[in-house]
Amino acid sequence: MVDWSSEAEITRDEQVYDRLMHTIFGLYLWEIFISFGFDWAYISGRRSFKWPLIFYFANRYIMLFSLIGLITWLNVTSRINCNALYTYVQVFGNLATCLASVNLSLRMMAVWNMAWYIITALILIIVGHWSLLLFHGGLFKAIWDDSASRCSVVFMNYRFYTATFIYSMCFNFIVFSLTAWGLTHQLGRGRKKISSIASLIFKDGLIFFIIACSIELLAVIFIELNLNAVMSNMLMVLPAVFSTIAACRVVRRLADFTQMEVELFGPARRSRGQSLSVHHDMRDGILVQMEMFVHSSDTLPMRSSHVSSARTGRSEQTLTSESPITDETKLPELALP
Repeated sequence: MVDWSSEAEITRDEQVYDRLMHTIFGLYLWEIFISFGFDWAYISGRRSFKWPLIFYFANRYIMLFSLIGLITWLNVTSRINCNALYTYVQVFGNLATCLASVNLSLRMMAVWNMAWYIITALILIIVGHWSLLLFHGGLFKAIWDDSASRCSVVFMNYRFYTATFIYSMCFNFIVFSLTAWGLTHQLGRGRKKISSIASLIFKDGLIFFIIACSIELLAVIFIELNLNAVMSNMLMVLPAVFSTIAACRVVRRLADFTQMEVELFGPARRSRGQSLSVHHDMRDGILVQMEMFVHSSDTLPMRSSHVSSARTGRSEQTLTSESPITDETKLPELALP
């Protein structure tokens, strides 16, 4: 039977923890590398920047800064202010966890047509979430260990962290449940099938929920087992990292899948027109504006515009050539209000 409190086991667990954190850091760097083209499209101005993307970029790069701080913590060999560094890692990591939930919450708000009661309830839950995750007074103490020439955590309130993980799981469950309910009863009312965009939000939301809750549950289990200090901390970083990856992928997949500009308006103001620019399954409270590109069989690509008016319900089309054309749809870009 393993003696988890022995010095040899703790040393072995520390080595596993170091390797795991370096692996997670490498995985996150790879995630940023393979998806940086999406970020650069907005940074360079090739795509129109919408304000909800503030939370996407903040979530993505705050998590990166937190991991850089963690790797510094693991590799530093000269005396530093360990408590300040650990506070930095915790605050940025927890902030990334909060922002991951906010990214999903924004899409859930859009599904519910920005209903005031949904927004109010979510704001209260988010404020509670942020208050828990960003409060660190007296929760831990880190010092420089001269004998090991590294920083060490000498005290941590694990009960508080267990409570925050459980709160996060409940928050993610609420977001997913309301998103599913909104899609099936708001957008899908009176229809046999939900639109492809709604299906994408539902599936990605389900994946996000499963990933986030599974890792948070594992972290809680490791804390409650209380094998030793290292094992209790072993998985505490993973929920923030994987929640961030999952939430940011949801944002990118939805934007790449649609590449439409989506605006919310009340059901009473819905368009009465049946133009190509309105996504028929999504017009209950969502106006979709879409650009179409046309190509001549013999000439360079030309562009035609389909513009839908939310007020008049009319659509206009202007072609730059009368030669035979083949329509190629420009995939939509989601912009939440």
